[in-house]
Amino acid sequence: MSLHPATVSSTERLIPVAILVFCAALSGGIWLATLERSEHERDEAIENEKRQNANLALAVEDHAIRTFQATDTLLRRAISRYGRDRRSQVLDDIINTSVGEQKLITYLGIADESGRSLTDSAALDASDREYFLHHRDHAGDTLFIGKPVV
Repeated sequence: MSLHPATVSSTERLIPVAILVFCAALSGGIWLATLERSEHERDEAIENEKRQNANLALAVEDHAIRTFQATDTLLRRAISRYGRDRRSQVLDDIINTSVGEQKLITYLGIADESGRSLTDSAALDASDREYFLHHRDHAGDTLFIGKPVV
């Protein structure tokens, strides 16, 4: 049985084309499904990272609040004790005996109304520092945090 072009029916000629179209459509469908799945996984990964970053931001915020509260408490304690006993050693004792807070503050001093140190021999002059100017110009004892001194 030999096949001649004249004896091949039009249906038989369409079979390879149909198979080719079917394979192309199947390959395209697989690619589309793969791309959609990878986009879905990417979106899930981004949302997971956003949640983790939000949790980390809350933890950092909580830590900062507790640090400022602990520092404020330590400073209020220093003011109270220095008010009763005006020796500079009192401030060093507060830093050295503060549990959990001692690493927050490495130096603690008290300045007079002109910005000169009352508590150490280093002759610290804070009259041009942002924190000193704030407390000099504003009544009250609210916590003020100026730019870091390096």
